[in-house]
Amino acid sequence: MLYIYHNYYVVLYVNRIYYMKSSKIVKLLLGYTLVNEFVGREGFNIQQYNKGNYSLFLKQARGENIPALVSEKEILIWLAQHFQNTPLVKRFENDGDVYSLIITAVPGEQAQRMKTAFTKKEIIKLAALALNRLHNTDLSTFPKTQNILDAELDNISSDIAQGRINIDEFTKATNSTPIAALQKLQNQFASLDQTALTHGDYCLPNILITPEKLVSLIDWTKGGISDIHRDFSAIEGSIARNFGQEFIPFFYQAYGIEPQKVDRNKIEFFNLIDQFFYHRIPTQPIT
Repeated sequence: MLYIYHNYYVVLYVNRIYYMKSSKIVKLLLGYTLVNEFVGREGFNIQQYNKGNYSLFLKQARGENIPALVSEKEILIWLAQHFQNTPLVKRFENDGDVYSLIITAVPGEQAQRMKTAFTKKEIIKLAALALNRLHNTDLSTFPKTQNILDAELDNISSDIAQGRINIDEFTKATNSTPIAALQKLQNQFASLDQTALTHGDYCLPNILITPEKLVSLIDWTKGGISDIHRDFSAIEGSIARNFGQEFIPFFYQAYGIEPQKVDRNKIEFFNLIDQFFYHRIPTQPIT
């Protein structure tokens, strides 16, 4: 629960105490119970608050992560005008050097958990059709946000310079040093076709499905205009981990592209980008 103590709001959660300065975003959470808290792969603090059957999510960023959170807020506002069951932005503000975004929950269970309700192929088809619609969205009114790929490469460069990549594990996984891998990415950058709206982390846990086959997408931190192979790369790995490699061709057939026409060099490009995040030394949570 949230309690007021000398102009601070104190969040009590499993013997840990988080202090946040008084703000409208925290007042919005009064009466809610903190039920889950974790640090995302990108270093964002994410907290889930419940009141009865209603849930809100608080996402916080600091420093170099702030532009991505600002971009996610702008994308969510735009998506809500074009897609049903998009998380709604309830509040966005900064409290000193910490930026906070609070959004509503959307219905559904993570796609990989719906195997008792649907066959694997049914789940994959729903994911493929949703992605096809996303990639073919009219972007004439899309807001100007950060170029997500530029930002990713800048963050990788910063991580290397500041020693935030586990060099031994990265080299073992890629047969390349981080510096050599970054150079390879920079050399391939011009070959990308950055003209479609992409999710950026299109994996099964970020695809929510209801029993009525309603699909919602969550976690838009890496969303923006990019190359469609960004999402192909993510969903290939997710399908392989959860359902098996043999289902990947079916995904592309349901999406509407012949599997052999997928550019494997671009898939490799985005897989390499992901290796930097897999082997990034975790940052400390915002407290």
